[in-house]
Amino acid sequence: MPEKQIQKPAQQPDAAENKKPETSKPSAERESGGVVSVNLSKPCDVGGEKRTALTLCFGDLTGQHLVAAEDERDAFGGSSSNMLYGLCIAAKAAKCPVDDLLALPAKDANLIAAEAIDFLTA
Repeated sequence: MPEKQIQKPAQQPDAAENKKPETSKPSAERESGGVVSVNLSKPCDVGGEKRTALTLCFGDLTGQHLVAAEDERDAFGGSSSNMLYGLCIAAKAAKCPVDDLLALPAKDANLIAAEAIDFLTA
């Protein structure tokens, strides 16, 4: 009679391996001179760097930046989205490609777009 082999129970992965990446609620702090500091909900690639926060220098923007942001928004299939326009403006203020902001988690992108629109309408 063949000898029975005892199977060891499968090892459970370490708790650290199962842990989801930490996320938090994104937040923004308005500073003087049209500067807004945004804390992202989790580290994200923006401008070729992994970042946990963005500095949006809206006070440095000119009318040329706004027209360029409008043209960039229109290049997205003729969209008239205010959120997309806000992200295009914020990209100019953050000196990064708008695609980086579009790749952010929804809550981060929404907060950033709202800050840009708020800056313009305040």
